[in-house]
Amino acid sequence: MFNSLYFMGFILLIITFMMAAIPYLTRKSEQFGVAIPQSVYNRDDIAKMRRQYATYIVMTGITLTITQVILTFFVSELIAIIVFNVIVFGFLFASFFLYLPFHRKMKAIKRSEKWTESRKQTTVISTSFREDNIVISNWLFLIPFIITIISVLVTFLLYDKIPNEIPMHTSFSGEVRYDEKNVFNLLLMPGMNLFMIGLFMFINNMIKHSKQQVNAENPKVSKVQNILYRRKWSRYLFVMLLLTVAMFTFVQMAFIFPSLQPYEEIVMLTIIGFIFITTIVLSFKTGQGGSRIKIDDELNETVMDKDEDQYWKLGQFYFNKNDPAIFVEKRFGVGWTNNWAHPISWIFIVLIIGLAVGIPLLLTYL
Repeated sequence: MFNSLYFMGFILLIITFMMAAIPYLTRKSEQFGVAIPQSVYNRDDIAKMRRQYATYIVMTGITLTITQVILTFFVSELIAIIVFNVIVFGFLFASFFLYLPFHRKMKAIKRSEKWTESRKQTTVISTSFREDNIVISNWLFLIPFIITIISVLVTFLLYDKIPNEIPMHTSFSGEVRYDEKNVFNLLLMPGMNLFMIGLFMFINNMIKHSKQQVNAENPKVSKVQNILYRRKWSRYLFVMLLLTVAMFTFVQMAFIFPSLQPYEEIVMLTIIGFIFITTIVLSFKTGQGGSRIKIDDELNETVMDKDEDQYWKLGQFYFNKNDPAIFVEKRFGVGWTNNWAHPISWIFIVLIIGLAVGIPLLLTYL
């Protein structure tokens, strides 16, 4: 139970410091969801806003982490899980409301200083952008697919040797829940692997085809940074997929070889912890769009990126029905988000959620 408690606290702290770091990871041409000239990024008042936001987030996150750990000692396992989920979603919700005053203040500064009037607004498009190898080949996804197929073959070749009852869940106290062996619950882990392979392949293609964003103040450097950014994240996501497939495959093998079961928890916690830590490290090394990748050049302070603030609702939700792009870079954070005005965006979201919920339920209860 204590390992699980510590792990939940660890997850909350990771989320806290990731949220606090967002203003430092976002592009220097965007702050708190507002497009700004990159040349003002290090100005004292804007730097102070970043520090204040990070302080508020850290104070909130640490308070909630302590609350979660204390409460979990006095409640049942089911309530502990509910408390953890409520605190995580509550923290994400609270962080959005902590962000809003800074978003409004940033918009007010932009209006008062008339940045869009004193600088030429430019959109830079690189026609050769996708000619570079910016993501890994989809053929590489055959590797985790083959691993998954082998795990299925091994499972059914040794089906008769698998115990009639297999462990399906371990409580915080270490109590294991067993279910009767059947074809469907033995396909649960391979099914999750196939879902993850499809999801990560989709993300890899999203990285390649999402809308390019080249900084007008420094287009040559910005293009190189963005290519390196996509390339690094594509490769890292593939490594993350291999680790995830290895984790689910280990659980699958523990069904067949009970001697592996005592190591199941430590393998899962190690892989999940490693993924969290390396994700943070890569986020800090690259920044959003590759903005933290060091490439020396001079800024052209007479121009700035075309102002599209009107399409970014509250600085975080992109609605532009005239933009054919389905995916765009986030304005506040690292990674990509949807163009919510594009109908296909909603189809993707519904499909992913449906598969993520449906596959485990289907294989568990059939």
